Amino acid sequence: MANLADCAVAIAKEDIKKLKGGIVEARSHKDGYDEVFSYDVKYIESGKPAHITEKWHTVNDGKNSENSKTYILDECSMPKEVFNEKYRNKLTKEYDTWKVVEHKEWSNGWEINWKLLNSCPYQSDTNVQEYDDHITIYFGGRWGFPQDLEDTLNRAGVRWQGAVAEDGCEVYDSELGNEDFGLRLVVCGEDKDWHCVEDQTGVK
Repeated sequence: MANLADCAVAIAKEDIKKLKGGIVEARSHKDGYDEVFSYDVKYIESGKPAHITEKWHTVNDGKNSENSKTYILDECSMPKEVFNEKYRNKLTKEYDTWKVVEHKEWSNGWEINWKLLNSCPYQSDTNVQEYDDHITIYFGGRWGFPQDLEDTLNRAGVRWQGAVAEDGCEVYDSELGNEDFGLRLVVCGEDKDWHCVEDQTGVK
């Protein structure tokens, strides 16, 4: 399994519109995510091909949470429990056909469309913090800061700063991008034995 890197990206508020829906203000202040995956499968006994779409939905408003997972086998939709009982052990997944159809996350009043940003928060949730002139998005990276996200931000012409800390492979960088929004590498943990990324805007 790839090492999980602590990543953050800060983007100028004035430039967010250049990302064409990649980042928008959310309609509600609920946190959560919508993920849709699709892939091909085969029935173990017959070898007959089929197609599956998985839909994951989670929202949390601080008081109540809502979670659901739906499977669509060809055109038949069913909840996770039904799929597991009837089909889980009868199908084999064609891993090379797996793809992300949709991946949106909501945090602190912002919606991050990772599909449009050509990236994903590897094995982690997305956390957004808002400042006067920029927002900072905290997320996980696989081995390091995702190159596809870096390329997407550069193509869009936004002002941004990226930072990454990954102790296992000694990957440390807080000077990605074309601007300085206050992202810094700091020592973390009770024993001060690992590094993380922190937006130190306003810290003296």
